[in-house]
Amino acid sequence: MLLLSRLCSLFALFGIALSLHAQERRGITWHHGSSPYRAIFAIKDVGNHPRAGVAIAVPVCGLGDADGKDVFCFDQRGRQLPAANLGPATNNCALMLVQTEKESKSILAYFGSPQRAPTAKFVVMPLICSVYAVNDLKNTGWADLSGRLQAGRLIGQFVTDRMEQVCNPIDSRSSFVMVQEGSILAEQQQNQSLFIASDENSFLFLDDVLVIDRQGATSVHNSLRGENRKELSLKPGAHSLRLIAVNTRNPFTAALGRWVNAKKVEPVPPSAFVRFGNGTLSAVEARQNAPNPAFTYTHLSYMNLPEGAPLTETELSTYSGDEATWRFADGVTLKGAKIRRVFATLASCDVEVRSGRATASGAVMFPEAAPPKRLLSERQQDYKHYEQLILAAGVDKLKDRDSIRNFLEFYMLVDLHPAQVPLCEALLQARGGNREERAITNLTLARAAARDEPQKAVKAYADALKDSPNDDSSELIQELIEFVVFRLRDLPLAQEMLDRHGRNLRNKDKTRLALQLDIALQAGKIDDARKHYAALLRGRSNRDDQRIAAVQGNAFAESARRAREENRLLDAIVALRAWDEIAPMARGDGSFSLERARIFRQRGWLEGAIGELNAAILAEPLLPNLPEVEFEQAGIYDDMGRKDDAHKLYQKIATEYPNHPLADSARTKIK
Repeated sequence: MLLLSRLCSLFALFGIALSLHAQERRGITWHHGSSPYRAIFAIKDVGNHPRAGVAIAVPVCGLGDADGKDVFCFDQRGRQLPAANLGPATNNCALMLVQTEKESKSILAYFGSPQRAPTAKFVVMPLICSVYAVNDLKNTGWADLSGRLQAGRLIGQFVTDRMEQVCNPIDSRSSFVMVQEGSILAEQQQNQSLFIASDENSFLFLDDVLVIDRQGATSVHNSLRGENRKELSLKPGAHSLRLIAVNTRNPFTAALGRWVNAKKVEPVPPSAFVRFGNGTLSAVEARQNAPNPAFTYTHLSYMNLPEGAPLTETELSTYSGDEATWRFADGVTLKGAKIRRVFATLASCDVEVRSGRATASGAVMFPEAAPPKRLLSERQQDYKHYEQLILAAGVDKLKDRDSIRNFLEFYMLVDLHPAQVPLCEALLQARGGNREERAITNLTLARAAARDEPQKAVKAYADALKDSPNDDSSELIQELIEFVVFRLRDLPLAQEMLDRHGRNLRNKDKTRLALQLDIALQAGKIDDARKHYAALLRGRSNRDDQRIAAVQGNAFAESARRAREENRLLDAIVALRAWDEIAPMARGDGSFSLERARIFRQRGWLEGAIGELNAAILAEPLLPNLPEVEFEQAGIYDDMGRKDDAHKLYQKIATEYPNHPLADSARTKIK
């Protein structure tokens, strides 16, 4: 019994030792009891000025104050460090300046408590780039801009090492005010000629005194020639410097340059500015291993669609590796510790990240600088990559109209993509859009839904016809009736529609006859079909007309075939109709019906494809391309699961046409 008690005590002591070791490995102890979260930074270097501190970006992510007012900083010894909160940084962080000590090796930034942290004052500042959203921004003087800037909203900021920016580094807005401020060093009394390179209003302050006032639309190249340069006298020491630049249009440039002589200008180098040390984030922890949804994101690649829509692939992850539920403002919801998704616009997208009972929040922003990798929509591998990411995220819950439209543009690069259906439905439910746009959206919906949801397609066609301009509905009527004949297989309804809308058909005599011919053939009314076919051919009685029609028809036939083989089904259908209109005699030799059936088969209209080929044989039992027609029939029967019917046709081709090029293929099929 005594031995058992000693063993239990030994195991308990061993467990305590392991726990203490784990605490030491993860940052020793929890120094601020009121804070539920902390971020740990390793101090990598120190600044170039004795009063410089260390700049860190604390990932508060809605779990703490966005400006960093609740951030308490300690070093690894538990010594509280003076710190100043500067406001929101990038990636849902708060920018902090921390005054470290020689013995400080790391910074532990605690956040999320209801307490307000004390704020330290720094004599010198690192170089910080900030972007502000300002209402009614105009190229006016400093007196007007200063008031607007004070009322503006800080979008984000970051520490940099030079006063050189050529785009909006925070988000995608093109109208903004950029403020670059810090401290410039002078080792001795010296004069420097400085200038601003910018395209719009810009102002330079030295020790809070306006020294360069560059107003109106200007040119970077004029700056390089010395326009508005100013010779400044700098006493030894650090001087505050602030460059403010306005952007109301692209492109954007805001840089501080040094004029050496008429032949030499140069940017002010990083060594001229006070530089703070920086801390590298190593961990973000929750107290007592509680759920920790603090997160980060990285833009990996982008794709510009032909019509200009920008797509961006982004990876998001929790710092802790905890599983989380991600709810985005555009309607997408995903789960996982690390996720990837595609955004369809460059507008900032709010996100909530929930892990256990804890919820983080923030926004995904898109700086003007592109991600490192560019993908191409016309490259199949790249398209498939984005397609899989978008499908995995789901498109049926999207709420943002611009995102819906841009994702729809992406999926319309593949004719009749099934993902067009939920996107069109979402677009129709979203507010906005005129009558013509609704008609186009309904037509896209009808075409994409025709294969698997024909009843939904019926309604979409009807709505498209209702919103379509009266003088431009002929092709839509023809397409609708062909859908009813070959997909719905409802011949009475097709006849009713033809009677109702026939007067609105362009070139209505020929188009009506062609549709009437389709209905008669599918109904097995061969006498009526022959009468309609003869009427179609009456305009081609002249031999020269027939020759011209045959040549033009062959061109359209080739266009239809190529488009089908390249999966451009909508182009194939357009070429097929043009072929039928210019050369109706192709209906008599089986070539038109064979190509039409192949298009129907590729669209998934298998019953309609069989019906078209059966009708061709019914109209002319001795078709010159009968083996090709029957081989296509057999393939369609295979697709339909009618293996016996397919086998009979393959057997017939192999035995009755033994020397035909398709005979070997047929024999292979029946082995």
